[in-house]
Amino acid sequence: MSLLQLNTLLTVILSFPPLRSLRLFLLQITYPFRYPGLSLSLSSHLLNYGDFSYGSDCVISSNCLIDIPGAFSLANEVIIHKSTTISAHNITIGSQTSLQTNVSLLGNITIGSFCLIAPRVFISSGSHSFKRNPPVNIRDQDLLPDSHYSSLVTIEEDCWIGVNSVILPGVTIGKGSVVGANSVVTMDVPPYTVVGGAPAKPISTRLHFSPPSTILATDSHVPYLYRGFNTRSSFRRDLLIRLASCNFAICINTKGKSMLHVAIQNVSCILSGGLYYYVNAGIASLPISQLESDNLCILLNVLPSEREKATISCFWTK
Repeated sequence: MSLLQLNTLLTVILSFPPLRSLRLFLLQITYPFRYPGLSLSLSSHLLNYGDFSYGSDCVISSNCLIDIPGAFSLANEVIIHKSTTISAHNITIGSQTSLQTNVSLLGNITIGSFCLIAPRVFISSGSHSFKRNPPVNIRDQDLLPDSHYSSLVTIEEDCWIGVNSVILPGVTIGKGSVVGANSVVTMDVPPYTVVGGAPAKPISTRLHFSPPSTILATDSHVPYLYRGFNTRSSFRRDLLIRLASCNFAICINTKGKSMLHVAIQNVSCILSGGLYYYVNAGIASLPISQLESDNLCILLNVLPSEREKATISCFWTK
């Protein structure tokens, strides 16, 4: 029997009400054996019925309640401070992201790397059904068939979500954005935008987000390494970028160009613009005619076993 099967069996057997206190006690004292390498406070309750994975140097502080009926994934160096509540149907948190005290995460949520989530932030991908039959009590409408829905909430890398903020279902907060304290975010937030209020509206910008036609290894081009790069580390050299995760994205301007070339080193497979390329070390080319707009976020994927050694650079031809 695998460790995951044993975890599931133990949780199910001890789920009966008469054994509830015993269940919590046994689950807590077995944390060091069930989750080796995870700094998990014994005063927290981690109920894992699904798929829980975590990277190195992750911390879950005291009095957290984490319910995992689906999937919950933590990258490296994630810190979850005390009294946080998480119900994970499908929640992913990127590396070096921190959740402060009394944060609530519910449903289907993706949070990128290097994010700061302030105390008492509430993020949910679901809501109550109150419009299907308005004369009926909301609680009763929730019991109707197909009344429940979930719309993914995405917070890209390097975002700061201020204290007491609420992020509603389906919202995407672009990279580098700031949400002011006590805000209610009901609509998507563009990259590097500062928003505030209820409902939240743009207040200012951190920078003018204008993707270049060539990405250089300079501070001014870091915003366009949109996802999956270790932007906190020093770059190796001009136009050579070290990956930080298996999935990554770059934002570039394609105006006046006809072909994008992605130079690959130490990688055997990438995914670009929906097309597969198999290369050992060489160049994958993507015709611009297949793209829909001048500014494009290109998604690429490398094999997990090759992530640490992979590098990438991009250049153009007309």
